Amino acid sequence: MSIQKLQVVQYTDKQLELLYEHEFLYDQNLSTQAKARNKAMFQDSFKADQKTVAVVQALIVGRNAISKVKRIVGDKDPKNAVKNTMRSFYANDRFDNAFFCSENFSESLIERELLF
Repeated sequence: MSIQKLQVVQYTDKQLELLYEHEFLYDQNLSTQAKARNKAMFQDSFKADQKTVAVVQALIVGRNAISKVKRIVGDKDPKNAVKNTMRSFYANDRFDNAFFCSENFSESLIERELLF
């Protein structure tokens, strides 16, 4: 596993919408009401801050990279994150969880194209 790209960026509206869609819209564990509520929270917090908040993003590649990164980062909900994972230290809740990881290889190709 290696870091292929490391950038400090400010996301565009299109990039933020992609992150929302992959993080919440396709999450089968969320109800329709929760998805609508999360979208409103997403728009209020991320879009309001996008002009001032920089994001550090890394393109990590290698055999089983997604599963390895997800293991280091931890569960999306910090209440369920294993102790000493990144989200167990830095996440506030399921929505404000400090990290974004591709869910699978297919999604990673889409996200790589748009985010990098």
